[in-house]
Amino acid sequence: AALYLNHAAWPYQPEDLLPQAAWWLGVTNRSGCGQWRSQLFPNAGVAVMIADDAQVVIDAGPFGPWGSGHSHSDTLSLVVRKGNREVLIDPATYTYVGDPEWRNWFRGSAAHNTVRINRLDQATPVNPFRWQDQPTTRLLDWQSNETQDMLIGECSYREFTHRRRVCFEKPARIVIEDDITGPPGKHLIEQ
Repeated sequence: AALYLNHAAWPYQPEDLLPQAAWWLGVTNRSGCGQWRSQLFPNAGVAVMIADDAQVVIDAGPFGPWGSGHSHSDTLSLVVRKGNREVLIDPATYTYVGDPEWRNWFRGSAAHNTVRINRLDQATPVNPFRWQDQPTTRLLDWQSNETQDMLIGECSYREFTHRRRVCFEKPARIVIEDDITGPPGKHLIEQ
């Protein structure tokens, strides 16, 4: 899949959020000319790809510890913004204690920009604050330079492995390649 970014104007600028996020993460990550650079945060499993006013954020990390109560079934998902225009979004939470069906949908794989196999999430929701059968994840490669950022990650669950390569051809083209391996037979793959 390829995605081209177009610019649209609105009153909020992404650069307003970056300094605040960097402060929380303890990062000073600007190039010599005051521009933000792409960066991998390996401990969190998050990659941030930046060029001009375009941002791509990829979740390539594992679910949280223990029951993963605040985690979403969104490994290898991405969020994309161009200027102040949301191109690909994260659906958020819905509610913590409302209708369990809607709660599970909003935190499930189908609501995120990742792959779902056989109509199943990457883990099994137990209750509003617990997952079981969490997937294993691996960050395979990260490269960043002036013209391109690239991340390759894997998410393995339910006998399948989803490998995703995200290439941000700066400043405005994203190429996503998904490779899925698993048991033989016919399987439903949703993207």
